[in-house]
Amino acid sequence: MNIYLIVAITSVIFIFLLLIIRNRAESKHKFGFKDKIALDKIMDENSNNGIITEKTVSNTRSESDQKNISASHKSGQKIKFSDNVLIENIAHNVVPNKEKGDGREGVPSPQKDGYRIGVSRTETIPKNSVKVDNQNYEMGLLLLEKKRFNQAIEYFSKAIELNPADGAPYYYRGMAKNELNLLNDAIEDYTDAMLRKLNKVDVFYKRGYCKYKLGNNSGALKDFAKYVSIDKHNPEVYYYKGLLEYEAENYSVVIDDLNRTIELNPNHESAYFKRGMAKQKTGDKKGCCDDLRTAVDKGNLEAYHYQKKFCN
Repeated sequence: MNIYLIVAITSVIFIFLLLIIRNRAESKHKFGFKDKIALDKIMDENSNNGIITEKTVSNTRSESDQKNISASHKSGQKIKFSDNVLIENIAHNVVPNKEKGDGREGVPSPQKDGYRIGVSRTETIPKNSVKVDNQNYEMGLLLLEKKRFNQAIEYFSKAIELNPADGAPYYYRGMAKNELNLLNDAIEDYTDAMLRKLNKVDVFYKRGYCKYKLGNNSGALKDFAKYVSIDKHNPEVYYYKGLLEYEAENYSVVIDDLNRTIELNPNHESAYFKRGMAKQKTGDKKGCCDDLRTAVDKGNLEAYHYQKKFCN
């Protein structure tokens, strides 16, 4: 056979193999067309605003994951992904904010101490989390991080429609609704997340906070009590629980809860103020005045009024 013909055939085969390898690599982790446009738009805006963010949309499915997805659709069994996905956590890390309080007369707001409920930092989903519809879920997380709450709700709703057994999209859709002050809807989503056995204690905190804002004190108190029975390291949960115990006139419990708040966050001016008020109710004048003085020193103006009333 002519040597030139052999070389030509070999070259064609080699080029054909290269094309197959490239096509497989390009199609392995592929966004839908509309979602790619949405993601590119968001990232372009980040670039224009000079914002550098962590990568929150992860094309992390391995070939074994893809096989597991197909198998799970057929068998109905849960699957495991081999990689982690970045998500937002809000219960253990509050972020600075100078917004107004929740509007309750006579109730000091933690916003005065520089705290709010909101998206704060990233953590990783445990590797045993089930994310069949990873694409819509991750787009929802990205939009939630960028505070595009209505759009985030749309993507989480798509994820729920495709995999209603997964609790995580309900949880984060509830967060988005919470930020839009759709409190009853947020409570429904948090409850749905619980019913799907979402392994995340924060859901009790956020559902309880929504109930608190709606004036459902007994429901909120139950959620906060459940939270602190599991996780004892969030000062804000103890603070809100203390406020509700104060309204129920359980002053010794108030003092215990706010002791824990102050232990975890020594600069929590409102906790000093409310603990001082609880001590006044129990007849501990010295303890009351000490706490009111500390609250005033840390900038709590409401405590100054009661310091003049009780301590002069």
